[in-house]
Amino acid sequence: MRIVKLVIGVALVALLIVVAAAAIFLLTFDANENKQSITNLVKKQTGRELVLDGGIGFSVFPKIAITLGPAQLSNAQGFTADSFARVEKATASVKLLPLFTGDIQVDTVELQGLQVNLEIKASGKTNWDDLVQSEVQASEAKDVDSSEGLAISIGGIQISDAQVHYVDHRAKSTLRIDLVELKTGALGRGDKTHIHSVLRVQQDDTRLQLVLDTQARTDFVNMQYQLQGLVLDITAHMAGLPNGQVALQITADGSADLKQESLSLDRFVLALDQDVASGALHVKSFTQPNVRFVLSSKELNLDRWLATDEPVETAVQTKSDDLIVLPTEMLRSLNLLGEIDVAKLNISGLSLENLKSKLTAKSGVLEIQQLDADFYQGHINAQAKLDVSKSRPSYVASSVLKDIQLAPLMRDAMATKKPMLRGVAMAQFAVNSRGERVSQLRKNLGGDLSFKVSDGALVSKGLTRALEQAAALLKGRSPKPSGEEVLLKEVSASATIVSGLLQNDDLKLHTPLLDGHGRGQVNMANSTIDYRLKMGLPGSTDKVGLPIRVHGPLTDMQYSVDMKDALKGKANDLVDKKKKKVEKKIQEKIQEKTKGLLGDKLKKIF
Repeated sequence: MRIVKLVIGVALVALLIVVAAAAIFLLTFDANENKQSITNLVKKQTGRELVLDGGIGFSVFPKIAITLGPAQLSNAQGFTADSFARVEKATASVKLLPLFTGDIQVDTVELQGLQVNLEIKASGKTNWDDLVQSEVQASEAKDVDSSEGLAISIGGIQISDAQVHYVDHRAKSTLRIDLVELKTGALGRGDKTHIHSVLRVQQDDTRLQLVLDTQARTDFVNMQYQLQGLVLDITAHMAGLPNGQVALQITADGSADLKQESLSLDRFVLALDQDVASGALHVKSFTQPNVRFVLSSKELNLDRWLATDEPVETAVQTKSDDLIVLPTEMLRSLNLLGEIDVAKLNISGLSLENLKSKLTAKSGVLEIQQLDADFYQGHINAQAKLDVSKSRPSYVASSVLKDIQLAPLMRDAMATKKPMLRGVAMAQFAVNSRGERVSQLRKNLGGDLSFKVSDGALVSKGLTRALEQAAALLKGRSPKPSGEEVLLKEVSASATIVSGLLQNDDLKLHTPLLDGHGRGQVNMANSTIDYRLKMGLPGSTDKVGLPIRVHGPLTDMQYSVDMKDALKGKANDLVDKKKKKVEKKIQEKIQEKTKGLLGDKLKKIF
């Protein structure tokens, strides 16, 4: 919407120059001798200096026509650019006789080499505040019924080589808009007319080119426009896109009411490479947008245009200046309600089917209130919230996954033909965090999670061999190879997260070869793990087990067997067994002595 407002601003500035000069021309035929009168009028109305560097062409009959050479309007005081606006050439004409009947018939308006400099200071003050104020005062001074009975039409508009430079010191951002070309047919009579425009936008390393073609019906008095057969081709160049760019086409029918600040696109179709989506879009208020939309698609493959050849930074490689840039001001003013329905969605190598989602945004809080989808023969339900209403953004997310088949999931997630794990998974989590940087999000992470995997198997020849050797070691026998997989009866665990520290105390692992129990920590802030797992024989009450420690950075975890703990357990077990044997022998001796003494006593009695 900002771009729309800027383009409208460009047109208004250009017309300001033309119309201000035309008002003087109605009073004199020798415009070149009255340049000072023109500049004085502009000074009186706007407070700005109008410099007319070139000659002025003017005629009165049969139409009032004006041609301006180079001209420029001064900038507001305290702003950096030399001028607010400059135009190399401007031409316009109005038929004289229809004016007496209140019919304003303008021939083709031409603008060449228009340049506009827009600037916002850190304080929020802009270099167009005074122009807007002048416009409001002039509007209030007019009779409210002065426009009644007027009809306005334009034979066409031709704009070439126009530029808008936008500098926002609050956001420390710059934007350049090039209106390469704008051509229209007759406007304002209610008849269909063709509009063609080429627009280029550049901000930092991001570049957009927009090519617009449409048939339009225009009503300048009421500022209402009907668009039919709109075709908008967008080419985006930015880092992270495949081949550095992506092409998007939007087709739609629509309408716009600039007085009511509303925009509607009906039956729009969005084509992105081979992906196609359709829906509708309705916007109210351009300054504080109230947006409603619906979007549906049979299949979307986001990986085709989100993929990147650039290396992805790991957790330990993340830089200290990992600032998360959010459109905070836009989100705080946005009022959004949207519904998405996608039959099949591919993203990050994963596949979701029958996805339905509801999105809302209000007062700086953006929510995914509902996300339901079929996910690898199971189901996923999720919610998420981003809150930028306060100075530090906060995040909340939760999800429940049921009956997920792990083999195809891991095949897609890890891009492997032979996943190491299969089975049915159940999981749920609820997490929250806050911060402006990735490091802050990790440090402030909190929540809880749990999962369970059943009816599965560990599928790895190397891993299977390791478990067989561990079981044989505990049994005191030679290992017997059993194949390339170990059945997995159950794996379950739960964990809590406090200030970026994940703590688990109840990991359980059940296989025909070994049972395992584990506990430990994962430090999300520095991406390290310290975890201990003890493997023992199934159903055994033996204190002897195989203690395994996992530790170090998550990107380079180290695995080791804690022999000290193992030997200690073995020694304790041997001591217990020896102790039991001694106790048994002592008990037997006591029983023998007691029995002999008791027999002698009985013989004497009888």
